Amino acid sequence: MPRAIALITTVLACTANVHAKEWNVPLQTPSVEYEREGTIGKLPIRMHLAVTDVYRCTDDHLQWLVGDRYSGWYAYTKIGEHLELDGFYNSQGAGGASEHPPLEINETVGGKHSGYFSTTQDNIFHGMWKNIGDPPKALRYSLHVVSSRRLTPAEPDDSICPKGRSAEDETSQP
Repeated sequence: MPRAIALITTVLACTANVHAKEWNVPLQTPSVEYEREGTIGKLPIRMHLAVTDVYRCTDDHLQWLVGDRYSGWYAYTKIGEHLELDGFYNSQGAGGASEHPPLEINETVGGKHSGYFSTTQDNIFHGMWKNIGDPPKALRYSLHVVSSRRLTPAEPDDSICPKGRSAEDETSQP
């Protein structure tokens, strides 16, 4: 209940000052880590994916949860090389609410964007994998549980949006 009151207070305060500068801040500790196995097309893979809460801050030091950052890796079982993964889910939505919010988790190889997992936020372990190549490919992927663990990140506090820090101090956003 205190979290709901804090959220309502934050929303009301934010609507009062719509001209404040804003920036996103991911927490340092993921809230969930997943180990999954499955396939892309017919090729077996293993995936490690961490989900971290992301908060929005304003120059007025207000904060509220805006989404999830996805990070980790996957590897084809026969090859073993880790391919980096990252993505961001904006819970505030672009274009309004959706019954199955879309999500893309990007794949990076050698620092270059090489493909992505196209799915929905409510079902991230089934969808389409698409490469950025010539010719482009799209294959179904499906992953099942190997393990998952819920972590307990610290509750957001004033350290998320510390006084003396502003949008100009931020050089990158998730």
